[in-house]
Amino acid sequence: ELPDRATYHGREGVRERARHFEEVWGDFAMEPVEFIDAGDGVVVAVVVLSGRGKGSGAPLDAPAAFVYEVRSGKIVRDRPFTSRSQALETAGRAE
Repeated sequence: ELPDRATYHGREGVRERARHFEEVWGDFAMEPVEFIDAGDGVVVAVVVLSGRGKGSGAPLDAPAAFVYEVRSGKIVRDRPFTSRSQALETAGRAE
């Protein structure tokens, strides 16, 4: 459901995703609201996305959630979702 359905790999992938968001959104911010320990090295981060479309000026104010898989203190995978409930279900912590 998110507009950017690309897959990014490694540190350069993280940088590439950030560049993509900067190209599309002006004044982009991702504010954390809640962190949930889903067990087995999985963390769900609930956030609010805000900003304005760089070309259109259209406002962005939307919830999102990320499922992070962590190994040895490093994020090895993250998956974005448009809702907390979708992320929790994916993490095996359905409400």
